Amino acid sequence: MTTINVKPRKIYGEKTYPFDLCEFKDITKIIEIIKNDFNNFFDGLEYKNNKWINECTKSYYPHDNMLKLDEFKKRYKKRIINFQNTLNSNKKIYFVYSNFEKKLLQQDILELFNVLQTKTNNFKLIIISNYQLENIKNKNIIQITENFKIQHNNWVELMINEYKNQNNNYTKFAENIYKKIINYLTC
Repeated sequence: MTTINVKPRKIYGEKTYPFDLCEFKDITKIIEIIKNDFNNFFDGLEYKNNKWINECTKSYYPHDNMLKLDEFKKRYKKRIINFQNTLNSNKKIYFVYSNFEKKLLQQDILELFNVLQTKTNNFKLIIISNYQLENIKNKNIIQITENFKIQHNNWVELMINEYKNQNNNYTKFAENIYKKIINYLTC
C-alpha cells in the first residue's frame, strides 16, 4: 500500500504495524496471532540464513536482518501497540491481505474477518489475490482479483525502487491495484 501511494510512508508520520514488511506463509497463523492478542508473536523466533524467521508463525522478516534480537523485539512491540491503538480508535480501518502464491480459502477469509470483528467494528477487509472467491457476500469484504505472477526474487525491490520509472509487469500491477483500491476508498 505504501508502494502504490495509498498508505503514506513512515517518514511522513504513518504508523507501521506488525504485519507490514514481513511475509506470512499461512493466513491461519495471522488469524491465530490476532485472536490471542500477539501473546506468542515472538515464540519460535530465530535468526537463520541472514534473516529473522519464525517457524511457529510461518513468517519471515527480510527487512529486519540487521537488527539484534532486542532491537527486533522492541521494533515489533511498538508495531503491535500501533496496531492495537488503531483497533481502539474511531477511524475507519482498511485491512489488506494479499497472497499470490496460494489459492485462498473462503473459510480462512471469513475467519480472518470474524476475528477482526471481535477487535473492532469500523473496518473493511480488502483481499488481493489471483482468485475470486465466489460465495463471499459480505459488503465489508472487498475482493480485488489481479492476475499476478512473481517471477523474480527481487520483485518487491523492483516495484518499490523503480515504481513509475519502469514499465514492467510489477509496475503495471502496482498501477492496476492503485486504481482499484482508490475506487473502493472513494465510494
